[in-house]
Amino acid sequence: MKDNILNEMHPLINERLGRFYNRDSDYKQALENETELFKELEKTLSKEQFEVVKNYQIAVCSTWGICEMIAYRQGMKDMAALIGIDNT
Repeated sequence: MKDNILNEMHPLINERLGRFYNRDSDYKQALENETELFKELEKTLSKEQFEVVKNYQIAVCSTWGICEMIAYRQGMKDMAALIGIDNT
């Protein structure tokens, strides 16, 4: 399975994963907890401190998003190899 096929599938993968996340009660609970904590930080920190924390959170989420996509792609490549689809 070539990388360009996976790149073309990227938006579809993100949409599909989003639907699964939004149906998962554990995910919803974790997201609510994250939101409440973030609001508490906004109330507690100065504007400058909050901006640093917010930028840090954006960077961490971006990194995890990339890791998630790499793992998903590798899983697809591994599955293709297991069922004998050309994986070059």
